[in-house]
Amino acid sequence: MEIEPQGINFEELGIRPDFLEINNIDPSYFNALPEDQKMDIILQFLPKDDNPVVPSTSNLDMDNLAFINSLPPNLREEALLTSDEVFL
Repeated sequence: MEIEPQGINFEELGIRPDFLEINNIDPSYFNALPEDQKMDIILQFLPKDDNPVVPSTSNLDMDNLAFINSLPPNLREEALLTSDEVFL
């Protein structure tokens, strides 16, 4: 029986649904963590972009996920931790 992650919808964040499994993270351990620590773990495993591309102002059709992914890692973390579910 597989334990599903609670509180975070990986697909809405653009993360593979098997994120925990492929990163060898115990789902029961992950589910017991507070939301901010869950996001810290997710951010540790996401690809690091030390030189993020600043989106062109001519492309105003950017969705929220693309916007968040365009942010530097420290701002990306803050955006994910403070945004409400409607934005994400």
